[in-house]
Amino acid sequence: MSYTRFNRRAVLAELTRSARAVVNDLVVVVAQGVAQDAPRDTEFLAGTVEAIGMGEAGQAARTEKRQSRRTGETVERNSNEAPHMPDDTAALHVGADYAIDAELREPFIWPNVEAAAQALPEVVAKRRV
Repeated sequence: MSYTRFNRRAVLAELTRSARAVVNDLVVVVAQGVAQDAPRDTEFLAGTVEAIGMGEAGQAARTEKRQSRRTGETVERNSNEAPHMPDDTAALHVGADYAIDAELREPFIWPNVEAAAQALPEVVAKRRV
């Protein structure tokens, strides 16, 4: 007699690993879309878009001086530190302190998030922090 043993723990571990990979890949795709669609006066805003994978930390706060293409003036731009996320959560972070103002003028964040939410409605939890 012979038999084959199927290890439930190994299956669960593989499913967990695969689920983490899917979620991390999804947040990267959304972040790429947001960065691509971001307003480009100084390129600072697009540079603060980041995908924070499960178990990862985001960017630290920073301040930079940039030249505005629109006005030609040197402007100071600030970004906020990414919030700490639980180890089982991936997140999209847009750190520029003026990102919400830019989003209200011409949406570039939420359309990308909404597209991901439509594709995987139970996976994407839309929250503003």
